[in-house]
Amino acid sequence: MSYFKKNIIYNLFSVRCEKLAPTPSPSPTAAEITKRKIIKWLFFNILFALIPLIYRIIRLCLFNSCANPLNLLYQQGELLLLSTAVFAEAIGELTNTEPRNKNGALILMGISFLAIILNTNMFLDLKNFKNVNLVAIWSIVIYATSIFVGLTSKIIGKD
Repeated sequence: MSYFKKNIIYNLFSVRCEKLAPTPSPSPTAAEITKRKIIKWLFFNILFALIPLIYRIIRLCLFNSCANPLNLLYQQGELLLLSTAVFAEAIGELTNTEPRNKNGALILMGISFLAIILNTNMFLDLKNFKNVNLVAIWSIVIYATSIFVGLTSKIIGKD
């Protein structure tokens, strides 16, 4: 085979291989990575954690009469337990990596630690509370706070 034929075959083969080779995708930015992390966290850690409570409300409302289904969310302290888990996860997120904002991370860890102590105390004394509305308000407020702290820890924590 002549040099000319070998060169043509080589050039045709290399062009076909270049067409088949995957083009490298651009690496995602830090904002995209954080956005993905937050979406996964909201879906798996928050939404999935609420499934047993939602199932309990649906089941009790179908088979029993439920005048106020939201009372079922905080009657036995389930939201307190869920918020404690979210606060603990936020502390873990902030201590696992070098945070972008150290002062903000310290404040979030302090809030989380204090909330864990208060939640534990309230959960242990749940039966002794005479004012059910206080427990209800505290449960809802502390759960919303835990979601805020969890989201903020995802944003402050490095990827």
